[in-house]
Amino acid sequence: MYSHILLIFVLLFFSLSMDTIAESSRTEIQDIVLTIEAPFSSATITILGNGRIIYQAQMRGGEKMQETGVLNENQMRQLAQVLEIINFFDLKNRLQAEGDPEDGANYTISAGIKIFSEGSPVKTIFMGTHSVTCYQDKCEEGFLKLKNTILQIWGKDILEIGV
Repeated sequence: MYSHILLIFVLLFFSLSMDTIAESSRTEIQDIVLTIEAPFSSATITILGNGRIIYQAQMRGGEKMQETGVLNENQMRQLAQVLEIINFFDLKNRLQAEGDPEDGANYTISAGIKIFSEGSPVKTIFMGTHSVTCYQDKCEEGFLKLKNTILQIWGKDILEIGV
């Protein structure tokens, strides 16, 4: 009985601590990478913590193309907010399953973040990376929200060639 009460107390404390962290912290993106592997092409959008964005794409047997740009603070803040809203670190892989089309694309998003305390002195509360892959259009809603945000921020066409 005592162990049950202790367990409930620990869970309650952890829950309250995470809420406090969320309210008194800021998230900083280290990097985000969206990779699209289609049957006849691959494309990658890499967003670095300093706002630099790099797009690379290649058709099967073709030359690799690359474009770069720079995101502003609002765009970086928007990405950090989406990561928090969708609980990116809780998303699971959804790989190709029986009945899925054979010529679909795999989407992978990898993100590295740091969470800092507000105030002085600033301390790192959390630092980690997570990667999620999904197949074609069977992705979790949160994954799609982040993918679409990345594509919208990039704002240009993405190479994705299927059958």
